[in-house]
Amino acid sequence: MTQEVLVLGAGVIGLTTAVRLAEAGHNVRVWAELLPLESTSAAASGLWMPGFGEREERWSLASFEEFSKLSRNSTETGVHLERGLAVTDIWDGPQPWLEFMPEVEVCPQEELPDGMTLGWWSTVPMIDIPRYLAHLTDRLTAAGVTIERKRIEKLTEATDAAPTVVNCTGVGARHLAGDEGVEPIRGQHVIVRNPGIDYWFMEGIQTPTWTGFFPHHDKVLLAGVSQQGNWNLEPDPDDARGILERCAKAEPRLKDAEVLGYNVGLRAGRETARLDTETLGGSRVIHAYGHGPFGVSQSWGTAHDVAELVAQPGE
Repeated sequence: MTQEVLVLGAGVIGLTTAVRLAEAGHNVRVWAELLPLESTSAAASGLWMPGFGEREERWSLASFEEFSKLSRNSTETGVHLERGLAVTDIWDGPQPWLEFMPEVEVCPQEELPDGMTLGWWSTVPMIDIPRYLAHLTDRLTAAGVTIERKRIEKLTEATDAAPTVVNCTGVGARHLAGDEGVEPIRGQHVIVRNPGIDYWFMEGIQTPTWTGFFPHHDKVLLAGVSQQGNWNLEPDPDDARGILERCAKAEPRLKDAEVLGYNVGLRAGRETARLDTETLGGSRVIHAYGHGPFGVSQSWGTAHDVAELVAQPGE
């Protein structure tokens, strides 16, 4: 049954959800304070990562499947498959979810960087986010959906306008949904011209600073910082220097790479991502936010579950 749905937010969760619903035949509108290339998603590294819970793992694997299909037309979609190395000090042995990942090679302990207890090579989707957001926007346009720039202060402004509202406002949900469990996790990248890097690298460590680099053809995004509670959207010179130093130590070819720019984003941190439904003002509100650093990786799986909720009869 066709539903009238208003999606709030035009980051990767909001856009993916809107595409999924519109291509399923629903009557979709999108309201967003920030347009796609202004959103936090536009500042993401674009590396697909597995989820670490049953629901999150399912979302990630569904997204992996969709991204793998999109990689067949990389020029248009911005999705490409790349091999790379992930290392961590969180676990000291292979985790069950590794068996779902393709072309995995677990590293011998002697090959790991100092302090790391587990590492593996794998081939996974890398998403050139600006190009990918343009691809999603084009799909919305083809489905007859336009994105309206609109700031709202209360969810009732949306429920007054549509019988079903999907709240994909990310860190904005702290105010809009009154969810104090949401907090910003500030990230920053240094963007450099690619000196020939053909693999990605990422540290999975629970500290405010870490090392990662993510090649997207002629550019590489260098990371990173994870600063909880920091709302600053301006590039920080000290953060930039630390990122450059750590990445050059991990990959010497990055030492003298030409700096092209910087980006900053506020991930929506939450203990677990929220996906549930409430009734407000006579309308259904489906909340889908709080994915932290996994928004891109879990976007298609989340959108699928939202679509199932939309299809359910209202109370």
